[in-house]
Amino acid sequence: MLPTFTRFASPSRVLLAHAHKPLIHFPDRRAEPSPHSPHPHPAAPSDIRDAFSSFQEKLASGPHFDKAALQPVEALAKGGQVGGTGGAAAASNAVEDVFDLPERFWNTPSLRWEEKEMDAVMVSAA
Repeated sequence: MLPTFTRFASPSRVLLAHAHKPLIHFPDRRAEPSPHSPHPHPAAPSDIRDAFSSFQEKLASGPHFDKAALQPVEALAKGGQVGGTGGAAAASNAVEDVFDLPERFWNTPSLRWEEKEMDAVMVSAA
């Protein structure tokens, strides 16, 4: 009679007999994409689910911004010339220099110069 430990298959042999099936599933790249029809999320509130078709109609109706408020880029430049002051810089609340802002905006480690940096700038001819 065979010893008991060889009579039964070892756990490693049982595991080897079964093919490994990964837990993640990769879609087939060559397969045709499945058609997608927009629908509300299953957990969406009932009022959104009921009004989803009207939402789709509004979304398909076109851009949802005021076209009259749009200006061409040339109109933003001063006098319509390249190099003019843009509309953002011409705003009344804009500042000319970062040091005109409160100290918390300009007194940061990235804007502080160390002595080594200042010496390097002063010595370089660039």
